[in-house]
Amino acid sequence: MIKRRLDALKGERAYFFFATCFSLSVRKVSNLKPGEFKIVRMPAEKLKKHNPNVLQTFIEHVEERIPRMVKFYRACDENVFCEVLLGDARRLPLKGGVDLVVTSPPYGDSRTTVAYGQFSKYPALWLGLRGVTGVDKASLGGRPTDGEELPSETLKRTLEEIKKKSRERYNDVLWFFSDLFRCLEQLRGVLSGCCCFVVDNRTVRRVQVPTDRIIVELGEAFGLEFETLIRREIPSKRLPWQNAPENVRGEKGTTIAEESIIVLRAKR
Repeated sequence: MIKRRLDALKGERAYFFFATCFSLSVRKVSNLKPGEFKIVRMPAEKLKKHNPNVLQTFIEHVEERIPRMVKFYRACDENVFCEVLLGDARRLPLKGGVDLVVTSPPYGDSRTTVAYGQFSKYPALWLGLRGVTGVDKASLGGRPTDGEELPSETLKRTLEEIKKKSRERYNDVLWFFSDLFRCLEQLRGVLSGCCCFVVDNRTVRRVQVPTDRIIVELGEAFGLEFETLIRREIPSKRLPWQNAPENVRGEKGTTIAEESIIVLRAKR
């Protein structure tokens, strides 16, 4: 019933607002294990008791977000021009003149960190967005690269430590930073001011990957000067606070709990 009413709104401005509420509802009422980022079914004993009120869940999401939208529109300046571009940061569809870039690239490749495609799959398929199934392979590090040597001593040392524990994970991390390096190259080609990156220093096979320092070193190769770094704790998140890096029962490792905000400036 909800989906039929939603489909009837296609082409109208309100569609995407209600589609967002629908997406959140699908994730909440599905049989997915709560708190998981990847597709994991709820345990059988909990599944037997799982009987959510779908309509009420949708109504709650709508009622919660209407005041937020009102607040957002009141804060917006109607005279500000906005254009949304769909593209790949490894091949930017821009030609220059960018004063400021604020971005939060993936914390890492989808296999060893966040599988954005899996996280979005159920709601996206309900909404008819079939392309979501290829998101993880299309993301940074999703496909093999040529394995070029990157200008970061920190990355080189980190990769050596990971390689001692897993050649497969070594490749995953290398491919991710190779793609990120291409993004920095593209960014520098259009940037005339500052860029801010929100990243985190994840761990791979219990080896910490200092992504913030690596980005600073990679940026230097393109004339991006380090300005400052701000650390902030993540108050809440969907990722678990602990994981099992070796998939051994009882052996836990910590996951992402802090973020780094890195500010770089383009040399003139």
